[in-house]
Amino acid sequence: MLEPVTVCPPRDSRIAFGRASARLRALQPEHWAGLADTTIRVVDGDRLAGEPGIVALPCEPALYVWLAHRCEPALLLAQEAMLRCAGLDVRRFWSLVAESIVGAATYVPALAGTSSTVGAQRGQAMLAALADRGLPVRRGCVVR
Repeated sequence: MLEPVTVCPPRDSRIAFGRASARLRALQPEHWAGLADTTIRVVDGDRLAGEPGIVALPCEPALYVWLAHRCEPALLLAQEAMLRCAGLDVRRFWSLVAESIVGAATYVPALAGTSSTVGAQRGQAMLAALADRGLPVRRGCVVR
């Protein structure tokens, strides 16, 4: 059975885009990865550490904390828009975020020919960093 799809009327889409643009303008550009900050973050000991445009973080957990910090505003903005425009339930949105992280942590190592175990550990570490920021990417255990 097909699920019903709710489409935002053009007027609502422009309003949502206008609000998102205003929020982006309110922040300084260096607070948004991909807009103005092209600095690459690596873990100390990486072969790129010390090169121009590279910042070395002390350990992998620090990298996950930094990445979660950078993802949170964009994810919250997307979650609000998906709820308003498409009626996507909040719980389902965060479930999709978690599924995407786990999927990438599984698929990317396979493409790169690297360890799937390390990929899975990194995916779980990323989920933990997002959960530590209070984002509901992990479901609680339901006892029946």
